[in-house]
Amino acid sequence: MQTTLANDRTDMMRIARHLALACLLPAIAMSTAHSEPTAQAQADYQKQKADCLNGQTGESKKTCLREAAAALNDAKTGRLDKNNGNFDQNALARCQAFKNADDRDLCERRQRQGVVSGSVAGGGDLRELTVTVPVDTTPQTQDTMPQQSGAN
Repeated sequence: MQTTLANDRTDMMRIARHLALACLLPAIAMSTAHSEPTAQAQADYQKQKADCLNGQTGESKKTCLREAAAALNDAKTGRLDKNNGNFDQNALARCQAFKNADDRDLCERRQRQGVVSGSVAGGGDLRELTVTVPVDTTPQTQDTMPQQSGAN
C-alpha cells in the first residue's frame, strides 16, 4: 500500500511540474517577444532624438523631443503599431464626413487615384485629382438663356 501511495505522490509531483512549466512558457515567450520590439523602439527613439537635436524635423525641438518620447512610451506599452496596415482604410473612412454623395465620391477617388505631393515637414501631403467634366453643348435659345438683372 505504501508503494501505491508513493507512486501516486510521484505522479502528482510530475503532473504539478508539467502544469507549472506549461503556465510559465507563455510568460517566457511573451517577455522574449516583447524585448525585440522594445530594442527596436529604443533605436527608433535614439534616431528621432538625434534628428530633433540636429534640427532635421519640421517642428520645434521641444515638441519633437516630446513626440519622440511619447512614441517610445507607446511602443513599450504596445500601443504603437507602425505595421497595422489600416492607413488606407482610415483615409477612406474620413471621406464619410462629406454629407453630399458627390463630394464623398470625389474624396474616395482622390484617396485611390490622386497624385500625392508635399511632405509632412512642409506642412502636409496634398492629394490632387483632376476630373474632366463634359460641357453641355446643347444650343441655348433666347427662352433658355439666363436673365440678366439691372443691365441697363
